[in-house]
Amino acid sequence: MVTLPSRQLLSITIASLLYSSLPASAYANNTTAYQLAPITVTARHSPEQALDLPLTVNTITDSTIDNHAFASLESVLTQTPGVNLKSYGGTGQAAIRMRGVGALNKVTLDDSSVVLYQNGIPLSLLQTGSDLFDMQSIEIIKGPQGTLYGRNSEAGVINLKPNQPELFNEYHIGAEIGNNGHYQGEAVFNTPINEQTSARLALQYRHDEHPYTNHIDGKPLTKPNALNARLGLRWQGERDDILFSGEHHRLRNFATANSLLGNEAVIAITPGLMADNANHSNLSLNWHHEFDNFYLHSTTGWGKYSSSSRIPSYDWRISHRIYGQALHTETHGKGDKQHWFQELRIGSNDDAPFFWTAGVNYEHGKRSTYSRAGKSNDPNSAYDPFNAQFDHYFRTDSAAVFGELTYPVLDKLDLTAGLRYSHEHTDYQADWTPNPTYLMPGASAQQDVQSISDNAVTGRLGLSYAITDNWRSYATYARGHKAGGFSDWDTSISSGQPATPYKPATIDSFEIGIKADLPEQGLSTSAALFHNRTKGDHLYVLVDPTTSYAYTTENVDTRSHGIELAANWRANDNLTLDANLAWTDATITGKTDNSRSPDIRIGNRIPDVARLSGGISAEYRQPATLPLGLGQGNYTAFISYQHTGKRAADAQNHFNLPAHNQIDARLGIESEHLDLYLYGTNLLGKRKTLNGYYLPAIPVTYGGSGADAKAGALGAGRSVGVGFRYHF
Repeated sequence: MVTLPSRQLLSITIASLLYSSLPASAYANNTTAYQLAPITVTARHSPEQALDLPLTVNTITDSTIDNHAFASLESVLTQTPGVNLKSYGGTGQAAIRMRGVGALNKVTLDDSSVVLYQNGIPLSLLQTGSDLFDMQSIEIIKGPQGTLYGRNSEAGVINLKPNQPELFNEYHIGAEIGNNGHYQGEAVFNTPINEQTSARLALQYRHDEHPYTNHIDGKPLTKPNALNARLGLRWQGERDDILFSGEHHRLRNFATANSLLGNEAVIAITPGLMADNANHSNLSLNWHHEFDNFYLHSTTGWGKYSSSSRIPSYDWRISHRIYGQALHTETHGKGDKQHWFQELRIGSNDDAPFFWTAGVNYEHGKRSTYSRAGKSNDPNSAYDPFNAQFDHYFRTDSAAVFGELTYPVLDKLDLTAGLRYSHEHTDYQADWTPNPTYLMPGASAQQDVQSISDNAVTGRLGLSYAITDNWRSYATYARGHKAGGFSDWDTSISSGQPATPYKPATIDSFEIGIKADLPEQGLSTSAALFHNRTKGDHLYVLVDPTTSYAYTTENVDTRSHGIELAANWRANDNLTLDANLAWTDATITGKTDNSRSPDIRIGNRIPDVARLSGGISAEYRQPATLPLGLGQGNYTAFISYQHTGKRAADAQNHFNLPAHNQIDARLGIESEHLDLYLYGTNLLGKRKTLNGYYLPAIPVTYGGSGADAKAGALGAGRSVGVGFRYHF
């Protein structure tokens, strides 16, 4: 197996960046460089050139999604430098950080510093595990985006951009088959209904085998499958554009497979015990009207997310190490969430002398979680607060007013200023009823009812200087905020005490950078330096990990700084090279004086944040007369190498997750009607460690073995397959 050390990767990536930054004369003997079109993004809800924005936006195109065989948003984020993902392998419980910013642990499902948007509405981060299909692009907007996106955008925004209905005919069907039980089918139908109205329907079904093998029966742990559908209807007038979109994801037999960490993806549980199913639906209605001097945009959205799971608290391999015997444990859970969203926004037209936008929005959300302890012969379950019927109910209302402008204060100097005022109110209720096997003295049914409110001002201030028509430098300061709330895991109620709300988190973020779009050289490149200081982000800790699983929530201060480099070079009509590199140093700088976690120390590294990550890729397309009577078309080839450095498994820095190197490749032919391809992902075959956690030793006097454990989950191994897409 071939792997590259971090130093060699750094040398290769920097060399690639420097070479691709050479002037045109440096490669004058090569084929004439391809003329690149300006990169357009919608980071501020309007089409703008990425060159003009005083912030970093990474754009993942549809061809990149195809080349890497990205199945879900999680698979994209694991290979995006500067994005830190803790995946649990289930139906979307992932925790996302950007540039080291975010909760050290997600203390609730809503405790996210990165917000997910699609068609102008926020989505639940449960959809990070849903499939990507019929996608135009994904924009990853880094740094606090509270001005225009509001709550939960303390670290950044992920903007999903599906293909929209258009006034032309487009139909295709496709299928894939590969190892690990993979097969997939898709169909897309886009058609005009009349001269102004069009419709688009996209369908996809995917089936796989879980990457873990159940040691008990030698079979894949589960066989996850997903059915996805999206319908869009669009009316385009002279001044109006109205888009309705409805989407549904049905996920079945996914699994969160945590076991002892090692070289093999093996778990040991009762066959059939594991089940993790979900249904995600959302609707959106966007109306855009162009007036003579400004536009009006209305976005209305609704989403519903439900999930259910039946899982072991830990597998037999873990329990044998911790307790010296294989134990049977079960946890039954269910979650539901609904939210409604409305935003009204006005802003400048494309031909306006400067950019401006202002608006108001309102969001209402309801969420509930249900936890039930099933059969268990764990000797500590008699004292575990989750050995109960434990229900949580949350209701949140959020309203905001915001505005931002970019104004040319000098001939080549633009000023960007934005401000947002937000108000948020949360009602909380928890009901706890102990099971008969819960033996703590004096235990009885309890209820906790509370409310909290939060007001916040966020914004940003930036300067952008036009060095030339194609080069920009910028400096930006942004203030971010994440509201406080109530933990899903706080067990104070079991002793008759109310839950302690966790406090809001705030961030001060600084970024300076330089960008270039050089169409004649076929090159776009960027470099950004950033520094973030976060106050009061969130961490959950075990009150007494040797005797129970009682949790509480604390606030922790952190700091992160680093550099990100990126370059894309279209060397000629056939060859495209891409390189990116991120170095991030993220550490804990402060904690509460009465912290219950003595292992949380100043200087500890933020979990899941690799210091070094980056990659290089090459895509080649050669026009030719194709075989099989396909006529004129292209031979295509793609290869990429991605490196993720080692990273801390938890905030206590008990151990590190190993570095990971991944190679993906794709070979194919493209014709007018038929595309054929071979794909391979993770060709080196080494499984990536998705997450890790430390289980302290339980003394023999409490029924333990006296041995500790390192547990977690591994990702998929090597995947190879073939596919086709037929265009009508």
